[in-house]
Amino acid sequence: MRTREAGYTFIEFVVALTLLSLLILLIMPSLQGYQANAQVRSFGEQIVEQARAAELASVSTGQWTQYVVANDFPPYSIKFLNSVGTVLSQVNLPPTMHVTAACYKGKFEPQGTANEFCANPNATFNMICFDSNTPSNPLGFIVTVVVATGQVIGTTRGVCN
Repeated sequence: MRTREAGYTFIEFVVALTLLSLLILLIMPSLQGYQANAQVRSFGEQIVEQARAAELASVSTGQWTQYVVANDFPPYSIKFLNSVGTVLSQVNLPPTMHVTAACYKGKFEPQGTANEFCANPNATFNMICFDSNTPSNPLGFIVTVVVATGQVIGTTRGVCN
């Protein structure tokens, strides 16, 4: 009597490995987009956190703090400075991100309001917008400062213009 051994043949193994490889190749672009989007969210959260800290520092010290967005050419950065020009904190964005700023300079006032150095002050203004610069799965992050209250709001959205 002949017994059959359990297991897989080499051909079955190769077919399964090929199918698994094809599945991984199909999933890779979306995983790369997810990683880029997670990086955008992380930088956005850092900027919002540091802007809120600059606002709090302004109120607690009784002096204004300023932010400056360097979006002309890489490396892109957002600096927070005190009234004498000392850098309190800085966020450096990778050159792969697309960066725009509606107002590249502004400051938090000691009374808890905000001010901007741009031509047309509005009730709110966009401090900075940046996105992952991935056409297949773009994600943008916009940081808005409310002039009247100095409130800092960070939100995700599509691609920046």
